Amino acid sequence: MVIEANILLSGVGFESGGLAAAHGLHSGLTVLPDTVKALHGEKVAFTTLVQLQMEEKHHKRSGAVFAQLAAFYRKVGLPLTLKQLGINGTESEVLLKVKQVADKACQKGGYVFNMPFPITEALVCEAILATDKRGAHCL
Repeated sequence: MVIEANILLSGVGFESGGLAAAHGLHSGLTVLPDTVKALHGEKVAFTTLVQLQMEEKHHKRSGAVFAQLAAFYRKVGLPLTLKQLGINGTESEVLLKVKQVADKACQKGGYVFNMPFPITEALVCEAILATDKRGAHCL
């Protein structure tokens, strides 16, 4: 019964707020063959940083939270960059891939729209790229 309750609350919690953007962006990452070797948790870890980036932009979260989480990720070996998720290429190739992720994540009914601020594909792209840059500085 406890296990079933945890599974239910995990699902309800992530899609209704909390980590809505992170899980929606995970779904976006699944369109890229580059990320097939990355585990679900690794993708959600990176996209949690992306969600924090978006929350910072909308004054919902302090930059200190991103820094603390990034330090923890570095310590335990979680991905901080797109490259660590397997996303490589020239700058224009990576940008195209990021746009594909944003397009998938921002499809009608996507979890990202459960965030308490307006979500656009442009915001998602900007946040992914900014997270990648910040993550690279944390390595």
